[in-house]
Amino acid sequence: MEIEREDEEDAKRQQIPYPQKRIRRRHYGAIIEALTQKIMEIEDDDKREALAEEVANQMKRSLAYWDIDVMSDAKVAEDLASYTDGKVQLDPERFQFISDGELLSNLISTSITKKKKKK
Repeated sequence: MEIEREDEEDAKRQQIPYPQKRIRRRHYGAIIEALTQKIMEIEDDDKREALAEEVANQMKRSLAYWDIDVMSDAKVAEDLASYTDGKVQLDPERFQFISDGELLSNLISTSITKKKKKK
């Protein structure tokens, strides 16, 4: 019976491997990196542009959560172009980022909701 306990304890102690990835820009995360790679694989221009716009807005949200002082449309557009090796360039005349006011109001309402749940 003592041997069974030792086997159970050894099974509990075994460390689970955690996938380690090098993320170029940690504030965006691994999912954004994967999505930017998918953007480059899409051949249909309209679909590629639609996904790029969604990813760009998510990048802006992520940047706002990370550090609101460095959040800017130009930075996001530059980072998206960098991720895609310049293959995806957002046209500022055609693409409208999520507004800063809408983004900030979402951040504030989310933080208020979290505080209420803690109480």
